[in-house]
Amino acid sequence: MRTPPAVLAFAALLYLAVPAFAKHGEGEDGTSDAHSASQSSSPSASSSSTSSASSPSPSGASIQFLQPSNATTCQDVMIRWQSTNLNVPITLTVTNDRATASPGVNDNVLISRTLATNLSASANQYMWLDVDVPQGLYVAVAFDTSHTAGVFSQSLPFFVQTGQDSSCLSTGTSSSSSPTSSSNSTRSGVPSPTPTSGASAESDTAQPKKLSPAVLGGVVAGVIVGVILLILVFTFPHYWKEFRLKRARARRPGGPYYLF
Repeated sequence: MRTPPAVLAFAALLYLAVPAFAKHGEGEDGTSDAHSASQSSSPSASSSSTSSASSPSPSGASIQFLQPSNATTCQDVMIRWQSTNLNVPITLTVTNDRATASPGVNDNVLISRTLATNLSASANQYMWLDVDVPQGLYVAVAFDTSHTAGVFSQSLPFFVQTGQDSSCLSTGTSSSSSPTSSSNSTRSGVPSPTPTSGASAESDTAQPKKLSPAVLGGVVAGVIVGVILLILVFTFPHYWKEFRLKRARARRPGGPYYLF
């Protein structure tokens, strides 16, 4: 008995369709497994990134300035800050090179003042006596003196206005207008005075010059020889006269007589 063609065609179609359905099921399972594996591994990565972002810095030392109040020349002003985990001395300076220029204020001169170099950070304040900088915008800068803690902090700008008293201002800082000369003086921390040719020449000539040992010995020997010569000049004629008198007395008048 022969099998009908329709049955054979249905069997062949069924034979081809079963493996395709099986592979499709495995692909779905593999995708779901990979997706679940990625989902299970993602929380660990996110947790590690969160922990590294929230970890504190190794040193943890810091200084944060409080807003300084405006100051007046030749008057006192208090500079305050907050320190954290800092037990080393700090250096406190005031400068205008990091401040924003104010309209109508000539800030082409670089000015810097070192207020303290061995200041305790835990003091959290410093009284700047007799503000000795000209009018302008300034900032306070603090850093560890030994440069071992890596601490550096800068305050917000504050304004120094000219008061009735300006006696504390140095003439070199208030009258100088050359940025080159002022930058050299402020980097060293001490303003360099403007040299004057006449004053420097007079000061050089007025300084006493020391004699070398050889010259000093020659002068002393010359003085001694001169004193000896003076003594000989005044004493030798007297002795010479006495010598001649004694010699004349020693001679007999007439001398020896010879008989012929």
